[in-house]
Amino acid sequence: MSIIDSKPCKLNAHTFITWIFYLPIKALSFLIPSILLVTLVVIIYKSINTSYITVLPISVPQNLSEHGFKPEVFSARVRSGMSIINRKATTSRLKDKLKVTGKEDEFDIQLPGQPFSLNTLARITKKLLGIEDVVVNTDITIDRDDYIAEIRINGGSYDGSVKTVRWPIPNDTNEFVFEVARMSMCAVSPTICAKYEVVSENERCRQTPPCKYDKALAVYERMLSSPPYEDDKFAFSGRAAVEYYLGEYQKAVEDTNAAIDLDPKYAAAYSNLGIILIKLGRNEEAIEKIRKSIELDDPKESIPYSNWGLALSELGRYEEALVQ
Repeated sequence: MSIIDSKPCKLNAHTFITWIFYLPIKALSFLIPSILLVTLVVIIYKSINTSYITVLPISVPQNLSEHGFKPEVFSARVRSGMSIINRKATTSRLKDKLKVTGKEDEFDIQLPGQPFSLNTLARITKKLLGIEDVVVNTDITIDRDDYIAEIRINGGSYDGSVKTVRWPIPNDTNEFVFEVARMSMCAVSPTICAKYEVVSENERCRQTPPCKYDKALAVYERMLSSPPYEDDKFAFSGRAAVEYYLGEYQKAVEDTNAAIDLDPKYAAAYSNLGIILIKLGRNEEAIEKIRKSIELDDPKESIPYSNWGLALSELGRYEEALVQ
C-alpha cells in the first residue's frame, strides 16, 4: 500500500501574472470571431428581410442640368421623395422593411480574405431564396414644351411596369421631381402609393372638407382590374378603408370580406371588419371578428385591442372595455 504525498501547489508571481493575461486573451480569441459571426448573420438577416428599391442615376436633358438638376441631384431628390411617401403611408412597424437607395448609398463591407463583399453575399442569399429587389430606371426627355419622364421597373411584384409623367416645362421643377417620385412609387408598390394618397387627402380635408379620395380609388381600381397579384388583398382592404371614410359601410364590408377570402389569416382585415360592423350596429359580430384578429396578430400590436374595447363600449360592457 502506497501513500501519495500531496504537496501544496505553489503559485509564484510569474505564473500568476501569466494566467492573468492568458485567460482574457484566450477568451477574446474565442469571443471576437463569435461576435463577428453573429453580427454578420444579423446584418444578412436584416438585409434579406428588407426590400430595397434602387433608383439608378436619371438621365436628364441639358436645360435641367443647367438649372441645377444634374443626374445625381435629380436621382437623389427622387429617392428622397419616394422615402417620404413610404414613411407617410406605412405603419411604424413596417417602415424599415422597405428602403429606397441609390448605388452610391449602398453600405458595404469587404469580407476579409474573401473575393466577395457583404452586399454580394446578401444578394446571393436572396437569389437562392427567390427574393428579388426592385430597380427603378428613369429617362427624361423633352417633347415640345413638356418634360417626359419614362419610369421602368425591374424586379419585384410589378416587374416590367412602366409609368410616364408629362410635365409642362414652365411649371415648378420641384413639383415635377416629386411627381416622378410619386409615380415611381406607384409603379413599384401601388399599395403604398394609394395609402399615401389616402393619408394626404385626410390631412387636406381636415382643413378644407369634404374629403375626396379619387386618386387613391383610381389606384385600387387599376390594381383590381389587372391580372391577380398577391397585393390584391391589400387593394380590397384599402378600398374598404376609403369606403368606410365615405360612409359606404356595406361596400366596405364586402371588400373586407373579399380580402379575407384571399387570405384567411389576414389579421388586420378582421380588425377593420369589426370596426365597420360597429358602424352598422352589428356589435356582437364585431367583437368576434376583432377577437379573431387578436388571435392571428402580433401580440404586441395594440390596434385590435383598442378596437375590441370600442366594440365592448358600444354594447355597454364598460368594465370589460377598460380591461382591453
